[in-house]
Amino acid sequence: MPADRREESSHWNWPDKLDRSQGIIGRQAFVIECGAMTQAIMLVDLNKASKFPATRGESIIYVDYLQTAPWNWKQDWQPNPQFRGLGTMMLQVAIQLSLELDFDGRIGLHSLPQSEEFYRARGMKDFWRDPDYDCLMYFEMTAIQAASLLNKGAL
Repeated sequence: MPADRREESSHWNWPDKLDRSQGIIGRQAFVIECGAMTQAIMLVDLNKASKFPATRGESIIYVDYLQTAPWNWKQDWQPNPQFRGLGTMMLQVAIQLSLELDFDGRIGLHSLPQSEEFYRARGMKDFWRDPDYDCLMYFEMTAIQAASLLNKGAL
């Protein structure tokens, strides 16, 4: 991958993130693997509340980290990714978990700048740059938006 195109999450140390989350109530990890290779990974927190005005304070699934393998990105330097739609699938997993826990499909997250358009394209509402979270944009998905993304399938 060209150095100037490296993903903003390339510094994430997944073994460390997973080790630090192990045994913490409300933390869950999800992995998509194919051919003994990790294709996408997500870490969620079940202990967060909605900031959306209509559902403020209600439980959400907070997507703490979500990353797809760089060979699965569609980029000008890589027009044919190995697998497409894995980030969307991971969001759908978070929505399904939210539904199973009676959170009505609500999910939230802070996005790296490089991924903001991805989340907007999946129907998530951006709220503000959070000064308490490295000024990352905060996104949330309502129950209606979640149902719409589930009905679309993987993109």
